[in-house]
Amino acid sequence: MAVIASFPAAPRHELTTSAGAQVLGGLLAILLAAVSVGLLRAERRTPDASVLQIAKLAASMNIQVVVPLSLLLIGALQAASYSAVTMDDLIHFWSVADSVVWEGTYPFWSNRTDLPVYPMTLVLSFGLLGHTYPAALAPLFVANLFLPLAIYGASRAFDAGRTIAYVVAVLSVVFPLIQIYSLGSVEPDPIFILLLALATLAVGRTVGSPERLVWVVLLGLLAGLAATTRPEGPLYAALFVLAPVIVLRKATMGLAALSAAAIVSPFVLYVYSGLGRPWPTASQSFSLPQLVDNAGEIGSFTWRAASRVVLMNDIRFASLLGLILALFLVGALELARRNPGLALIPLSAVINIVGTIGLGEATIRPGELSEFVRHIAYPLPVVGVVVSVGVGAVSGILEQRRRVRSIAVVLSIAAAVYLAAGSLYVLGTPEEYFHGHNTGSLLTNQVYVNAPELWQNPFDLPCLPCPETAWHFAEFRARLFDWYRPFNNRSDSAGSSYQTLTAAVASFGFAVSLLAGQPATGNSRISTFDWTGTCRIRALSRGRMRSPCSLPKKHHD
Repeated sequence: MAVIASFPAAPRHELTTSAGAQVLGGLLAILLAAVSVGLLRAERRTPDASVLQIAKLAASMNIQVVVPLSLLLIGALQAASYSAVTMDDLIHFWSVADSVVWEGTYPFWSNRTDLPVYPMTLVLSFGLLGHTYPAALAPLFVANLFLPLAIYGASRAFDAGRTIAYVVAVLSVVFPLIQIYSLGSVEPDPIFILLLALATLAVGRTVGSPERLVWVVLLGLLAGLAATTRPEGPLYAALFVLAPVIVLRKATMGLAALSAAAIVSPFVLYVYSGLGRPWPTASQSFSLPQLVDNAGEIGSFTWRAASRVVLMNDIRFASLLGLILALFLVGALELARRNPGLALIPLSAVINIVGTIGLGEATIRPGELSEFVRHIAYPLPVVGVVVSVGVGAVSGILEQRRRVRSIAVVLSIAAAVYLAAGSLYVLGTPEEYFHGHNTGSLLTNQVYVNAPELWQNPFDLPCLPCPETAWHFAEFRARLFDWYRPFNNRSDSAGSSYQTLTAAVASFGFAVSLLAGQPATGNSRISTFDWTGTCRIRALSRGRMRSPCSLPKKHHD
């Protein structure tokens, strides 16, 4: 309050009366109350402990609640900010949903049709929320809501520590290019990325707990859903289902393939009956010359445009991507060392990225930053999980060099805070006029609104296959934009409010995760649960495992 009081009258009035400031004040009050209650409970258990010990105990007692809740809040805040108002591809998906409901058929468009997951979620959304534009975006909001928690769970399933998994989950969803162009797109992309995160989690749990067949079946179902969401889906479905088969060499792992087939087969048969081929989307050819040409344009245009937009148009952008690549390689080698079958997880991301860059320029559009990022960002959760494994592997290597490890930990924390704060700053000030210097605008030419304004002002969508519907695309598109243009948040402070709230929640979750640390085990770089998972992965792959692993004696000391 003392800082606010030091502002001149007009800014002070804005700070103390804006909805964002009021929500932030309420959030900080709730967090302060939660901290107080947690410390009191911990102090009752150990009244003679120091303040730091009490804080660590309080964090350990509450981390199972704080971390998931904070990740859900971060997902909700990011999903609620910068909802794009657009129409081009969305019209296909909602018209498919309308055809299913009103005509009882899944339509074909000349020589193609759309993959069914997003249209089927629209059928449910329209039925529950009404036939409106906000209802069309509701499945994407739900996907973004759960994505940070899914990435965290996937990293933990592959033995990442709590803090590492938390940092990776937060940075994955707040990095500006990913948040606006991929997760914020009005496409099936957020749903697909969530399914990949959940499927990666299921692979880790399947390999770590092979006796629990529910994870095997769930892996197959998620793989089948991913395969019918985006054209890249079959690649991930095949490799993710194959990985546990190679690692465990058990007949029960075939349940994953059967579960995936139960999802995919009916759609394949339907498409074959209508198009005479088993898959609805036409195949696109990969070529090495096209890969070289696209790589050249990425280096000459896309790289510079991306670095300017995120305000890192110097050595920092190259260093960031270089660090991610290095940790990804270390993580991939660590997974391959555990078992060659686990190498299929990072391999899926590599094939997707390289294969995408080798497609035609009209498909990936490296000269258009937003579209290029969209097409290259699908392996986001896989890259995040492999990077988290790489960080854990580096930490294990430095375990015996305590001074070097301490320095590395401090630098890692500083880098994580810097990246998160910088990302949220760019998201809060996304227009070029905030920064100047020809940085470019993070937002495209679309109208962007926040969730409250979107839902308080629903715009009815026409039923396209209904015979009484008469409409013109250009006229309807103009009316949609005119409807939401008064709520356009490109130039106001609403975006900053959402990012400030995200920073407060993420800081609290990060602090709790850092204080809680890792349980004492025979290997301090992973938790007790994680050690057991690693033991199962290695023992089962060698055919010597008949019962759950016992913890090392050092753990019981």
